[in-house]
Amino acid sequence: MDIKIITKDKENKQGISLIVLVITIIVIVIIAVAVILTLAKNNPIENAKKAVFQNDLKTIQEEVSMYDSNEYLEALLAGNTYTKVTTSGEEMVSLFPNTKNYKNKIKVVRGEIKLIENATEREKLWASEIGIESQITDVWDGSTDTAWYDNNKDATSYDISTAEELAGLAKVVNDGIDTFEGKTINLMNSLDLNNIKWTPIG
Repeated sequence: MDIKIITKDKENKQGISLIVLVITIIVIVIIAVAVILTLAKNNPIENAKKAVFQNDLKTIQEEVSMYDSNEYLEALLAGNTYTKVTTSGEEMVSLFPNTKNYKNKIKVVRGEIKLIENATEREKLWASEIGIESQITDVWDGSTDTAWYDNNKDATSYDISTAEELAGLAKVVNDGIDTFEGKTINLMNSLDLNNIKWTPIG
């Protein structure tokens, strides 16, 4: 009959081996977590989406700025005043073809791109990194903008994005220029009339 004698020394070696195994597992878990966090932070697909989005917005802003410069020069030569372009939706796409893929995420307000409510929080963050802000509520300054109508009088649908455009709608209706009967007006943004005296539409 064989009798195994476990010495104290052998017990110590087994205890040390178990401790080494536990420490190794902990180290592997820490390294795995670090790798996952690094990949999540430096996700190449996400970074590519961000780069494309930011590059597209920069291109659109340059296009808008060029348009405003040309329109300003033409107005100046004709002796007229010029207000920087404000547009959205299909009208915006017709003026700035590069906005086609973003017509439900951005608008142009007085020559500046603004992200609207449909843009995701991630897109708003990316845009803010390149100096393009979100504008959830348009605050009225008391002025009137009818360009959205003047440039497309035969349309059957109009997008209103700013308080100035809403005031323009009131002016067109109240001046008897158009009743908009059978036409659709789409309010694209939250508006703040800024406690300025308002003449009701119609």
